[in-house]
Amino acid sequence: MGKFFQQQFISIRSAMSIISWLYFSMIVVVLSVLIYFLSSLDQLSAKELHERVSLALVNENRQELAILVEYTYWDEAYNGTFFDDEKVWADENVGSYLFETYGIDFSLALGKDNQVKFFASSETEPEIQASDILGKEINQLVLLSNELESKTQVASTYLRIGDAIYLVVGGPFIEEDNGDIRPDTFLLFGRKIDSEYLEGLTKNYQLQALELLINTVSKPSQSSLNLNSPLETLASVRWTPKVPSKDVLPSIVMVLSLFLLGTIIVSRYILTLEQANREAYENKIFFEATRDPLTQIHNRKYFMEMARKEFSVSKRYHRPFCVLMIDIDHFKNINDSYGHSFGDSALMHMADICSNVLREHDLFGRLGGEEFAVVLPNTSYEKSLQVAERVRQELMESPFAKDAKTIKMTVSIGMAELSKHEAIELLIEHADKAMYLAKSRGRNRVECYGE
Repeated sequence: MGKFFQQQFISIRSAMSIISWLYFSMIVVVLSVLIYFLSSLDQLSAKELHERVSLALVNENRQELAILVEYTYWDEAYNGTFFDDEKVWADENVGSYLFETYGIDFSLALGKDNQVKFFASSETEPEIQASDILGKEINQLVLLSNELESKTQVASTYLRIGDAIYLVVGGPFIEEDNGDIRPDTFLLFGRKIDSEYLEGLTKNYQLQALELLINTVSKPSQSSLNLNSPLETLASVRWTPKVPSKDVLPSIVMVLSLFLLGTIIVSRYILTLEQANREAYENKIFFEATRDPLTQIHNRKYFMEMARKEFSVSKRYHRPFCVLMIDIDHFKNINDSYGHSFGDSALMHMADICSNVLREHDLFGRLGGEEFAVVLPNTSYEKSLQVAERVRQELMESPFAKDAKTIKMTVSIGMAELSKHEAIELLIEHADKAMYLAKSRGRNRVECYGE
Protein backbone atom coordinates (compact mmCIF):
# COMPACT_ATOMS: atom_id res chain seq x y z
CA MET A 1 0.00 0.00 0.00
CA GLY A 2 2.98 2.29 0.27
CA LYS A 3 4.22 4.60 2.99
CA PHE A 4 2.12 7.21 4.74
CA PHE A 5 4.65 9.99 4.27
CA GLN A 6 8.09 10.82 2.92
CA GLN A 7 10.46 12.01 5.68
CA GLN A 8 12.66 15.01 4.92
CA PHE A 9 15.52 16.19 7.12
CA ILE A 10 16.93 19.62 7.83
CA SER A 11 20.33 20.79 8.99
CA ILE A 12 21.23 21.24 12.65
CA ARG A 13 21.64 25.00 12.15
CA SER A 14 18.19 25.31 10.64
CA ALA A 15 16.78 23.15 13.38
CA MET A 16 18.35 25.33 16.06
CA SER A 17 16.97 28.47 14.40
CA ILE A 18 13.49 26.96 14.36
CA ILE A 19 13.78 25.77 17.94
CA SER A 20 15.00 29.18 19.10
CA TRP A 21 11.88 30.78 17.67
CA LEU A 22 9.79 28.02 19.19
CA TYR A 23 11.33 28.67 22.60
CA PHE A 24 10.72 32.40 22.25
CA SER A 25 7.10 31.73 21.34
CA MET A 26 6.86 29.27 24.20
CA ILE A 27 8.16 31.85 26.66
CA VAL A 28 5.50 34.32 25.51
CA VAL A 29 2.81 31.66 25.80
CA VAL A 30 4.05 30.47 29.19
CA LEU A 31 4.13 34.02 30.54
CA SER A 32 0.59 34.60 29.29
CA VAL A 33 -0.57 31.35 30.84
CA LEU A 34 1.29 32.19 34.05
CA ILE A 35 -0.42 35.56 34.31
CA TYR A 36 -3.78 33.94 33.66
CA PHE A 37 -3.03 31.17 36.16
CA LEU A 38 -1.97 33.57 38.91
CA SER A 39 -4.99 35.77 38.27
CA SER A 40 -7.23 32.73 38.46
CA LEU A 41 -5.43 31.62 41.61
CA ASP A 42 -6.09 34.98 43.27
CA GLN A 43 -9.74 34.90 42.21
CA LEU A 44 -10.11 31.34 43.43
CA SER A 45 -8.51 32.23 46.75
CA ALA A 46 -10.80 35.27 47.14
CA LYS A 47 -13.85 33.15 46.31
CA GLU A 48 -12.78 30.41 48.72
CA LEU A 49 -12.21 32.96 51.52
CA HIS A 50 -15.61 34.53 50.83
CA GLU A 51 -17.22 31.10 51.11
CA ARG A 52 -15.38 30.36 54.35
CA VAL A 53 -16.47 33.65 55.93
CA SER A 54 -20.04 33.01 54.83
CA LEU A 55 -19.85 29.46 56.16
CA ALA A 56 -18.40 30.70 59.47
CA LEU A 57 -21.32 33.12 59.96
CA VAL A 58 -23.82 30.41 59.01
CA ASN A 59 -22.19 27.94 61.38
CA GLU A 60 -22.24 30.44 64.26
CA ASN A 61 -25.88 31.07 63.48
CA ARG A 62 -26.60 27.35 63.66
CA GLN A 63 -24.82 27.04 66.98
CA GLU A 64 -26.94 29.84 68.44
CA LEU A 65 -30.08 28.14 67.08
CA ALA A 66 -29.00 24.83 68.62
CA ILE A 67 -28.62 26.47 72.05
CA LEU A 68 -32.02 28.08 71.64
CA VAL A 69 -33.70 24.78 70.68
CA GLU A 70 -32.27 23.15 73.80
CA TYR A 71 -33.96 25.80 75.95
CA THR A 72 -37.27 25.93 74.07
CA TYR A 73 -37.68 22.18 74.69
CA TRP A 74 -36.99 22.62 78.40
CA ASP A 75 -40.20 22.86 80.45
CA GLU A 76 -38.30 24.33 83.41
CA ALA A 77 -37.11 27.18 81.20
CA TYR A 78 -40.70 27.89 80.22
CA ASN A 79 -41.93 27.80 83.83
CA GLY A 80 -39.01 29.90 85.01
CA THR A 81 -39.55 32.67 82.48
CA PHE A 82 -43.34 32.78 82.47
CA PHE A 83 -44.13 32.43 86.19
CA ASP A 84 -42.98 34.91 88.82
CA ASP A 85 -42.22 32.34 91.51
CA GLU A 86 -39.50 30.89 89.28
CA LYS A 87 -37.71 34.13 88.38
CA VAL A 88 -34.70 33.39 90.57
CA TRP A 89 -34.21 30.09 88.79
CA ALA A 90 -34.64 31.80 85.42
CA ASP A 91 -32.09 34.51 86.29
CA GLU A 92 -29.59 31.80 87.05
CA ASN A 93 -30.26 29.35 84.21
CA VAL A 94 -31.72 31.45 81.39
CA GLY A 95 -29.49 34.36 82.31
CA SER A 96 -26.14 34.02 84.05
CA TYR A 97 -25.41 30.48 82.91
CA LEU A 98 -26.08 31.35 79.25
CA PHE A 99 -23.97 34.48 79.44
CA GLU A 100 -20.96 32.78 81.04
CA THR A 101 -21.10 29.48 79.14
CA TYR A 102 -22.13 30.47 75.61
CA GLY A 103 -21.29 34.18 75.43
CA ILE A 104 -24.94 35.19 74.99
CA ASP A 105 -25.50 38.91 75.74
CA PHE A 106 -29.24 38.90 76.45
CA SER A 107 -32.24 36.60 76.75
CA LEU A 108 -35.85 37.66 76.35
CA ALA A 109 -39.12 35.72 76.75
CA LEU A 110 -42.28 37.12 75.16
CA GLY A 111 -45.88 36.18 75.74
CA LYS A 112 -49.08 37.12 73.97
CA ASP A 113 -48.84 40.29 71.88
CA ASN A 114 -45.09 40.36 72.55
CA GLN A 115 -45.60 41.03 76.25
CA VAL A 116 -42.26 40.82 78.09
CA LYS A 117 -42.28 37.85 80.50
CA PHE A 118 -38.58 37.68 81.23
CA PHE A 119 -35.49 39.71 80.35
CA ALA A 120 -31.84 39.45 81.36
CA SER A 121 -28.64 40.95 79.98
CA SER A 122 -25.00 40.16 80.57
CA GLU A 123 -22.67 42.32 82.63
CA THR A 124 -20.99 43.45 79.42
CA GLU A 125 -24.27 44.89 78.13
CA PRO A 126 -25.90 46.37 81.26
CA GLU A 127 -27.59 49.27 79.44
CA ILE A 128 -29.73 47.10 77.13
CA GLN A 129 -33.44 47.17 77.95
CA ALA A 130 -36.20 44.95 76.62
CA SER A 131 -37.84 47.97 75.02
CA ASP A 132 -34.66 48.52 72.97
CA ILE A 133 -35.05 45.08 71.46
CA LEU A 134 -38.75 45.10 70.63
CA GLY A 135 -39.75 46.62 67.34
CA LYS A 136 -40.60 45.86 63.73
CA GLU A 137 -37.62 43.54 63.26
CA ILE A 138 -38.66 41.31 66.18
CA ASN A 139 -42.24 41.31 64.92
CA GLN A 140 -40.96 40.15 61.53
CA LEU A 141 -38.86 37.44 63.25
CA VAL A 142 -41.92 36.15 65.12
CA LEU A 143 -43.93 36.09 61.89
CA LEU A 144 -41.13 34.27 60.10
CA SER A 145 -40.98 31.68 62.89
CA ASN A 146 -44.75 31.12 62.75
CA GLU A 147 -44.57 30.53 58.97
CA LEU A 148 -41.89 27.86 59.26
CA GLU A 149 -43.01 24.26 58.86
CA SER A 150 -40.10 22.86 60.88
CA LYS A 151 -40.71 21.09 64.16
CA THR A 152 -38.91 23.72 66.24
CA GLN A 153 -39.85 26.85 64.21
CA VAL A 154 -36.64 28.63 65.24
CA ALA A 155 -35.40 31.55 63.12
CA SER A 156 -32.62 34.13 63.20
CA THR A 157 -31.85 37.66 62.11
CA TYR A 158 -29.48 40.54 62.73
CA LEU A 159 -30.70 43.42 64.89
CA ARG A 160 -29.33 46.89 65.53
CA ILE A 161 -29.57 48.14 69.13
CA GLY A 162 -28.07 51.58 69.58
CA ASP A 163 -24.71 51.58 67.83
CA ALA A 164 -24.23 47.82 68.03
CA ILE A 165 -25.27 44.85 65.85
CA TYR A 166 -26.59 41.65 67.41
CA LEU A 167 -27.23 38.16 66.10
CA VAL A 168 -30.70 37.32 67.43
CA VAL A 169 -32.28 33.84 67.38
CA GLY A 170 -35.82 33.10 68.45
CA GLY A 171 -38.48 30.44 68.60
CA PRO A 172 -41.52 29.25 70.58
CA PHE A 173 -41.40 27.03 73.63
CA ILE A 174 -42.25 23.36 73.02
CA GLU A 175 -43.77 20.88 75.42
CA GLU A 176 -41.31 18.13 76.35
CA ASP A 177 -43.90 15.37 76.57
CA ASN A 178 -45.66 15.65 73.22
CA GLY A 179 -43.56 18.13 71.22
CA ASP A 180 -46.45 20.56 70.74
CA ILE A 181 -45.78 24.28 70.26
CA ARG A 182 -46.78 26.36 73.28
CA PRO A 183 -48.93 29.15 71.83
CA ASP A 184 -48.20 32.81 72.62
CA THR A 185 -44.63 32.07 73.72
CA PHE A 186 -41.37 33.20 72.14
CA LEU A 187 -37.82 32.97 73.47
CA LEU A 188 -35.03 35.21 72.15
CA PHE A 189 -31.25 35.03 72.59
CA GLY A 190 -28.95 37.79 71.35
CA ARG A 191 -25.20 37.96 70.84
CA LYS A 192 -23.27 41.11 70.04
CA ILE A 193 -21.26 41.24 66.81
CA ASP A 194 -18.17 43.14 67.94
CA SER A 195 -14.42 42.98 67.45
CA GLU A 196 -14.07 40.19 70.01
CA TYR A 197 -16.70 38.12 68.18
CA LEU A 198 -14.98 38.70 64.83
CA GLU A 199 -11.56 37.83 66.31
CA GLY A 200 -13.06 34.54 67.48
CA LEU A 201 -14.30 33.83 63.96
CA THR A 202 -10.89 34.65 62.53
CA LYS A 203 -9.14 32.30 64.94
CA ASN A 204 -11.64 29.43 64.92
CA TYR A 205 -12.09 29.33 61.14
CA GLN A 206 -8.59 30.50 60.12
CA LEU A 207 -9.79 33.58 58.27
CA GLN A 208 -8.27 36.90 57.35
CA ALA A 209 -8.81 39.72 59.89
CA LEU A 210 -12.49 40.77 59.79
CA GLU A 211 -13.83 44.32 60.19
CA LEU A 212 -17.41 45.34 60.99
CA LEU A 213 -18.69 48.52 59.30
CA ILE A 214 -22.07 49.66 60.70
CA ASN A 215 -24.45 51.62 58.47
CA THR A 216 -22.42 50.52 55.44
CA VAL A 217 -23.87 48.64 52.49
CA SER A 218 -21.30 46.88 50.32
CA LYS A 219 -21.77 46.08 46.69
CA PRO A 220 -21.47 42.36 45.94
CA SER A 221 -17.78 41.48 46.06
CA GLN A 222 -15.38 38.74 47.10
CA SER A 223 -14.16 40.73 50.13
CA SER A 224 -17.35 41.64 52.00
CA LEU A 225 -20.66 40.31 53.31
CA ASN A 226 -23.73 42.30 54.33
CA LEU A 227 -25.58 41.63 57.58
CA ASN A 228 -29.32 42.05 56.99
CA SER A 229 -32.40 42.36 59.15
CA PRO A 230 -35.85 41.50 57.73
CA LEU A 231 -36.23 45.17 56.82
CA GLU A 232 -32.81 46.51 55.81
CA THR A 233 -29.07 46.05 55.56
CA LEU A 234 -27.51 46.93 58.92
CA ALA A 235 -23.77 46.49 58.46
CA SER A 236 -21.03 44.99 56.38
CA VAL A 237 -18.25 42.56 57.30
CA ARG A 238 -15.10 43.22 55.31
CA TRP A 239 -11.66 41.71 55.03
CA THR A 240 -8.52 42.04 52.95
CA PRO A 241 -8.36 39.29 50.33
CA LYS A 242 -5.37 37.01 50.38
CA VAL A 243 -3.19 37.24 47.25
CA PRO A 244 -1.35 33.92 46.92
CA SER A 245 0.27 34.98 43.64
CA LYS A 246 2.61 37.28 45.57
CA ASP A 247 3.87 34.29 47.53
CA VAL A 248 4.34 31.87 44.64
CA LEU A 249 5.41 34.21 41.83
CA PRO A 250 9.15 34.38 42.73
CA SER A 251 9.39 30.60 43.03
CA ILE A 252 7.52 30.04 39.77
CA VAL A 253 9.72 32.51 37.88
CA MET A 254 12.88 30.86 39.21
CA VAL A 255 11.70 27.33 38.41
CA LEU A 256 10.48 28.38 34.98
CA SER A 257 13.75 30.11 34.15
CA LEU A 258 15.79 27.09 35.22
CA PHE A 259 13.49 24.78 33.29
CA LEU A 260 13.72 26.80 30.09
CA LEU A 261 17.49 27.12 30.40
CA GLY A 262 17.85 23.39 30.99
CA THR A 263 15.54 22.59 28.11
CA ILE A 264 17.52 24.75 25.71
CA ILE A 265 20.81 23.14 26.77
CA VAL A 266 19.43 19.61 26.49
CA SER A 267 17.80 20.36 23.12
CA ARG A 268 21.05 21.69 21.68
CA TYR A 269 22.86 18.62 22.96
CA ILE A 270 20.33 16.18 21.47
CA LEU A 271 20.18 17.95 18.11
CA THR A 272 23.96 18.01 17.91
CA LEU A 273 24.04 14.24 18.38
CA GLU A 274 21.20 13.61 15.90
CA GLN A 275 23.13 12.37 12.85
CA ALA A 276 21.48 9.20 11.68
CA ASN A 277 18.78 9.01 9.09
CA ARG A 278 15.50 8.05 10.78
CA GLU A 279 13.57 7.21 7.65
CA ALA A 280 14.69 3.57 7.55
CA TYR A 281 13.78 3.15 11.21
CA GLU A 282 10.34 4.69 10.70
CA ASN A 283 9.71 2.45 7.69
CA LYS A 284 10.73 -0.57 9.75
CA ILE A 285 8.33 0.34 12.54
CA PHE A 286 5.53 0.94 10.04
CA PHE A 287 6.20 -2.37 8.31
CA GLU A 288 6.23 -4.34 11.57
CA ALA A 289 3.03 -2.65 12.74
CA THR A 290 1.07 -3.36 9.57
CA ARG A 291 2.43 -6.69 8.31
CA ASP A 292 1.90 -10.28 9.30
CA PRO A 293 5.28 -11.52 10.60
CA LEU A 294 5.02 -14.89 8.80
CA THR A 295 3.61 -14.14 5.35
CA GLN A 296 4.69 -10.47 5.15
CA ILE A 297 1.25 -9.44 3.88
CA HIS A 298 -1.04 -7.05 5.76
CA ASN A 299 -2.04 -8.10 9.27
CA ARG A 300 -5.65 -8.17 10.46
CA LYS A 301 -5.62 -4.75 12.17
CA TYR A 302 -4.20 -2.83 9.22
CA PHE A 303 -6.28 -4.80 6.72
CA MET A 304 -9.51 -3.90 8.55
CA GLU A 305 -8.47 -0.26 8.86
CA MET A 306 -7.76 0.09 5.12
CA ALA A 307 -10.81 -2.03 4.20
CA ARG A 308 -13.09 0.38 6.09
CA LYS A 309 -11.63 3.32 4.18
CA GLU A 310 -12.04 1.61 0.79
CA PHE A 311 -15.56 0.53 1.76
CA SER A 312 -16.55 4.11 2.69
CA VAL A 313 -15.16 5.54 -0.57
CA SER A 314 -16.89 2.91 -2.72
CA LYS A 315 -20.18 3.34 -0.92
CA ARG A 316 -20.08 7.14 -1.12
CA TYR A 317 -19.32 7.24 -4.85
CA HIS A 318 -21.38 4.13 -5.74
CA ARG A 319 -18.42 2.20 -7.06
CA PRO A 320 -18.37 -1.60 -7.35
CA PHE A 321 -16.72 -3.32 -4.40
CA CYS A 322 -16.17 -7.00 -3.57
CA VAL A 323 -14.60 -9.01 -0.75
CA LEU A 324 -13.02 -12.47 -0.97
CA MET A 325 -12.54 -14.80 1.99
CA ILE A 326 -9.94 -17.49 1.31
CA ASP A 327 -9.32 -20.57 3.46
CA ILE A 328 -6.78 -23.33 2.74
CA ASP A 329 -8.45 -26.72 2.47
CA HIS A 330 -7.42 -29.43 4.96
CA PHE A 331 -4.72 -27.21 6.44
CA LYS A 332 -4.94 -28.98 9.80
CA ASN A 333 -4.01 -32.25 8.07
CA ILE A 334 -0.97 -30.53 6.55
CA ASN A 335 0.19 -29.39 9.99
CA ASP A 336 -0.51 -32.78 11.56
CA SER A 337 1.19 -34.75 8.78
CA TYR A 338 4.24 -32.61 8.02
CA GLY A 339 4.68 -30.40 11.09
CA HIS A 340 4.07 -26.75 11.86
CA SER A 341 7.25 -25.57 10.17
CA PHE A 342 6.09 -27.16 6.93
CA GLY A 343 2.64 -25.63 7.49
CA ASP A 344 4.13 -22.16 7.96
CA SER A 345 6.04 -22.49 4.73
CA ALA A 346 2.83 -23.59 3.01
CA LEU A 347 1.12 -20.42 4.24
CA MET A 348 3.93 -18.32 2.80
CA HIS A 349 3.67 -20.21 -0.50
CA MET A 350 -0.06 -19.53 -0.64
CA ALA A 351 0.48 -15.82 0.17
CA ASP A 352 3.08 -15.52 -2.60
CA ILE A 353 0.75 -17.12 -5.16
CA CYS A 354 -2.10 -14.78 -4.24
CA SER A 355 0.15 -11.69 -4.25
CA ASN A 356 1.30 -12.52 -7.77
CA VAL A 357 -2.26 -12.93 -9.02
CA LEU A 358 -3.74 -9.86 -7.34
CA ARG A 359 -3.37 -6.34 -8.69
CA GLU A 360 -1.27 -3.68 -6.98
CA HIS A 361 -4.27 -1.71 -5.71
CA ASP A 362 -6.04 -4.80 -4.30
CA LEU A 363 -5.90 -5.17 -0.54
CA PHE A 364 -4.64 -8.56 0.68
CA GLY A 365 -4.36 -9.58 4.34
CA ARG A 366 -4.13 -12.51 6.72
CA LEU A 367 -6.97 -12.52 9.26
CA GLY A 368 -5.66 -15.46 11.27
CA GLY A 369 -4.50 -19.06 10.90
CA GLU A 370 -5.10 -20.25 7.35
CA GLU A 371 -7.78 -17.62 6.69
CA PHE A 372 -7.05 -14.75 4.27
CA ALA A 373 -9.12 -11.89 2.88
CA VAL A 374 -8.97 -9.76 -0.28
CA VAL A 375 -10.65 -6.43 -0.94
CA LEU A 376 -11.23 -5.66 -4.61
CA PRO A 377 -12.07 -1.94 -4.87
CA ASN A 378 -13.68 -0.55 -8.02
CA THR A 379 -14.08 -4.09 -9.36
CA SER A 380 -17.33 -5.47 -10.81
CA TYR A 381 -18.95 -8.69 -9.70
CA GLU A 382 -17.87 -10.54 -12.89
CA LYS A 383 -14.24 -9.38 -12.70
CA SER A 384 -14.07 -10.19 -8.98
CA LEU A 385 -15.32 -13.70 -9.72
CA GLN A 386 -12.61 -14.04 -12.37
CA VAL A 387 -9.95 -12.93 -9.86
CA ALA A 388 -11.20 -15.49 -7.33
CA GLU A 389 -11.13 -18.30 -9.91
CA ARG A 390 -7.63 -17.29 -11.03
CA VAL A 391 -6.39 -17.44 -7.42
CA ARG A 392 -7.97 -20.87 -6.92
CA GLN A 393 -6.60 -22.16 -10.24
CA GLU A 394 -3.06 -20.81 -9.76
CA LEU A 395 -2.77 -22.35 -6.29
CA MET A 396 -4.12 -25.70 -7.45
CA GLU A 397 -1.62 -25.76 -10.30
CA SER A 398 1.36 -24.75 -8.14
CA PRO A 399 2.29 -27.65 -5.83
CA PHE A 400 4.30 -26.77 -2.73
CA ALA A 401 7.61 -28.55 -2.20
CA LYS A 402 9.92 -28.54 0.79
CA ASP A 403 12.47 -30.98 2.17
CA ALA A 404 11.75 -33.51 -0.60
CA LYS A 405 8.05 -33.36 0.22
CA THR A 406 5.52 -32.09 -2.30
CA ILE A 407 1.86 -31.44 -1.71
CA LYS A 408 -1.00 -30.02 -3.76
CA MET A 409 -2.89 -27.20 -2.13
CA THR A 410 -6.42 -26.04 -2.80
CA VAL A 411 -8.53 -23.24 -1.32
CA SER A 412 -12.21 -22.56 -0.75
CA ILE A 413 -13.20 -18.98 -1.59
CA GLY A 414 -16.30 -17.03 -0.59
CA MET A 415 -17.22 -13.77 -2.31
CA ALA A 416 -19.63 -10.98 -1.32
CA GLU A 417 -20.54 -7.84 -3.27
CA LEU A 418 -21.36 -4.42 -1.83
CA SER A 419 -25.09 -3.74 -2.01
CA LYS A 420 -26.85 -2.17 0.96
CA HIS A 421 -24.32 -3.12 3.57
CA GLU A 422 -23.87 -0.59 6.34
CA ALA A 423 -20.41 -1.76 7.45
CA ILE A 424 -17.40 -3.61 6.05
CA GLU A 425 -17.72 -6.12 8.90
CA LEU A 426 -21.10 -7.28 7.60
CA LEU A 427 -19.75 -7.66 4.06
CA ILE A 428 -16.83 -9.75 5.35
CA GLU A 429 -19.27 -11.86 7.37
CA HIS A 430 -21.25 -12.59 4.20
CA ALA A 431 -18.09 -13.52 2.32
CA ASP A 432 -17.13 -15.80 5.21
CA LYS A 433 -20.50 -17.57 5.02
CA ALA A 434 -20.02 -18.05 1.28
CA MET A 435 -16.57 -19.54 1.96
CA TYR A 436 -18.01 -22.08 4.39
CA LEU A 437 -20.63 -22.89 1.79
CA ALA A 438 -17.81 -23.67 -0.65
CA LYS A 439 -16.27 -26.04 1.89
CA SER A 440 -19.59 -27.79 2.47
CA ARG A 441 -19.99 -28.30 -1.31
CA GLY A 442 -16.72 -30.15 -1.73
CA ARG A 443 -13.95 -27.51 -1.28
CA ASN A 444 -11.63 -26.19 -4.03
CA ARG A 445 -14.34 -23.93 -5.37
CA VAL A 446 -15.67 -20.36 -5.34
CA GLU A 447 -19.09 -19.53 -3.92
CA CYS A 448 -20.87 -16.17 -3.97
CA TYR A 449 -23.06 -14.99 -1.13
CA GLY A 450 -26.77 -15.01 -1.96
CA GLU A 451 -26.53 -17.54 -4.80
